[in-house]
This record gives sequence, C-alpha cells and structure tokens, in this order.
Amino acid sequence: GSPPALTRSRSADDLSPARAVAHQMERAMKLPTSQDECVQHTISVDTVRRLSLGEFKDLYDHVMVIDCRFDFEYEGGHLMGNDHMSVHHMPPDKVDQMEALLRLNDREGLEIDNHRLCIVFHCEFSKHRGPAMMQHVRTKDREVNEHRYPLLYYPELYVMNGGYKGFYSNLTTRPLCSPMGYIPMASKHYRELCQRHMRTRVIGKKSRARHLKHSHSDSESPNSPI
Repeated sequence: GSPPALTRSRSADDLSPARAVAHQMERAMKLPTSQDECVQHTISVDTVRRLSLGEFKDLYDHVMVIDCRFDFEYEGGHLMGNDHMSVHHMPPDKVDQMEALLRLNDREGLEIDNHRLCIVFHCEFSKHRGPAMMQHVRTKDREVNEHRYPLLYYPELYVMNGGYKGFYSNLTTRPLCSPMGYIPMASKHYRELCQRHMRTRVIGKKSRARHLKHSHSDSESPNSPI
C-alpha cells in the first residue's frame, strides 16, 4: 500500500501559551496513559509493574514512586523499591520534604537530566491525595521556572490509576508489595490515627495559607495538597 502522508509538526511557537504548554506536555509523556475523568496523566498498575522491572530503561534512568498515604497505611503495605525504582513516603503534611527531595527550591542545583526521570504519585485510590501532591509539584515547578516558561525540571509526572488498593488487588502486582498487606484509610482499627492525620493536614493547610497571605506571592501560588 501507499506510505502514510507526512505532516509537519506544529511548533510550540505557533500555539497560544496555554496550548503550547499542552503541546509540550503531550510530547513529554512517554508512557501509555489510561482514561480517568477526574485525574490527568494516569498510568495503569501494570505499567508501574513494568517500570519496577526495568522494562522502560531505554526511556528512563530512574523511576520514583511517591506514596501519599498516611503513616499507618504505608506501614501496612507499600510498593517495594529496587534498582530501577525508588519508593518515597510523602503524606500530605510532608510538602516541604517533597520539595526538598526534588530540590525545587534550589534553582542552581538541578543539573541532572530530569527528562530521563519518571515520577509516579499515588494514594489509596489515587483520587485525592496523590493527584493533589502531583499538582503541587507541577505548580511549584512552574513557579521556579517562570523565567524559562514553558520548560520544566520534571516534565513527566504520572498518577497510578486505582492507587495502592488497585495495585494490591491485582494478583500480578501484589507480590511487589512489602509487607504484602493493605490497610484502608477508613479502617476502624486506625480511626483515631486517621483523625489525627486529618487534623494535622487541616492545620498545615491553614498555616501555609497564612504564610502565603503575609508574603509576596506570584500570580500562580502553589496549591497545597490536602
């Protein structure tokens, strides 16, 4: 048959600023994404399994998994790290540690090629805490790179569709959990701990809001994960 017709790629310069960002993000995302009406850039638990096995090492030098669940949930079972993938526990009240891990406040310190780094966020269902932390990282990244917009330090951010529950419920991926267990956030055995985490989360959000109110902020202030 005839070869497919060739078309010229549209330059980001041909697009409006908003569409230029969307164009850049579309080109940056290398993994197959799944459909989710509420969360952007979600990948399946099987894709995360393949990442942990190094099946995408031609695309990435390293993969970071950011687990945004509360302490008791994480201790009850989480993804295992290995040579291909590191796992970091960053619940919603650890925003500062998240920024420090990615050195987002050190403009001169980021010299590595982060385009070979993949970051995957998740919580229990990946409906709130994980996506909120990912959005915070993206907003902060935009803020520190305002002078070279639309470039980013970390262009590839994903959310694991279905969260830890989905990963643990899948018999193919469950062996990659350590310990091999699952404690729901709503577990009656941890109700008091959960309420304590929720109070800390609200207090932390109010404190950051007061700080932003009394300090100079850019037009796009980062939204704190909740």
